[in-house]
Amino acid sequence: MRYSLSLRSEQAQQREVNKFEPAAVVIIIVVVVVVVVVVVVVVVVVVVVVVVVIVTVVVTIVVVAVVVVKSTSSSNNNNSSSSSSSSSSSSSSSSSSSSSSSSSSTAPANPTVVVLVAVVVVAVVVVAVVTVVVVVAVVVTVVVTIVFEALNVCVS
Repeated sequence: MRYSLSLRSEQAQQREVNKFEPAAVVIIIVVVVVVVVVVVVVVVVVVVVVVVVIVTVVVTIVVVAVVVVKSTSSSNNNNSSSSSSSSSSSSSSSSSSSSSSSSSSTAPANPTVVVLVAVVVVAVVVVAVVTVVVVVAVVVTVVVTIVFEALNVCVS
């Protein structure tokens, strides 16, 4: 009789152990899948941020080059037009003075454009860095939470 009770008790314990083993395997598989997905997401976010930063830098370089070329060509055109207009009538000299005044009004705008582009570049870089930091922090928090929960379930 005692042997029968102890055998039943042992079989019941064995069934409980067998119930927990598949659960632990499933939890481990889930943790591995979550970690892989999180790593892929982090890699994709980092690649996207790097591409955005590179595109922003290239656009900035192109804009600055265009601004420099335009300011150089406009100053050359203004010099030639003012020299030709000084040899011609007074009406053309007045038009050249108005064109030179308009070119002088656009010349200070060029540094403003460069400063605005620089501010945009700095803002994009800061947003990219903050995005990477936030994504990494969230991913680390999620992974640590999942691992601890899986360990708690496996231990209990």
